[in-house]
Amino acid sequence: MPNSFIKQDYTSGEKRLFPSEIFVFSVSFLVLSLLFYGGVLYQGNLVGSQTAEIQESIAQIDASRDKAREQALLTFSDQLDKLNELLKSRLYVSKFLGAIEETVQPQVVYSDFSLDMDRLGFELKGQAASYGILAKQMFKLEETPVFSSLGLYNTVVQFGGVGFVFRGFLNPAYLK
Repeated sequence: MPNSFIKQDYTSGEKRLFPSEIFVFSVSFLVLSLLFYGGVLYQGNLVGSQTAEIQESIAQIDASRDKAREQALLTFSDQLDKLNELLKSRLYVSKFLGAIEETVQPQVVYSDFSLDMDRLGFELKGQAASYGILAKQMFKLEETPVFSSLGLYNTVVQFGGVGFVFRGFLNPAYLK
């Protein structure tokens, strides 16, 4: 298809552009360029106004925040986490004491215990009537799945029996 801007001059035998076609092309290009530039300016202004509206709504929301309530909510959330840990530790303690209660020998008296929840370690102090009773008690405790390790420390012969200290760790798989 022949180009409409290039006309052939039949008298001279060569092709050339006429001034009217150059003028039409230039004006068309200028109009299209101005339309494109106007569209870009319009979009820029539109985005700028929307950004200003969004910034204003953010400022209104930020101004309407109740910072005292937010702080109270954060404090409440921390307290719930602590309560959850406390309830979990109480569950551990109840399982621990339940296991001790099931295995206690009739002639063994426990006087003190401590439980470290971070390491799941424990210490039990008590008194047994004899070394034989103490050995039976230790054997029964080692059979329970609550304890992952158990050691006997500070055995002392006292009036009326043998004082002892059991130290060990709780089995985390059993406690869950």
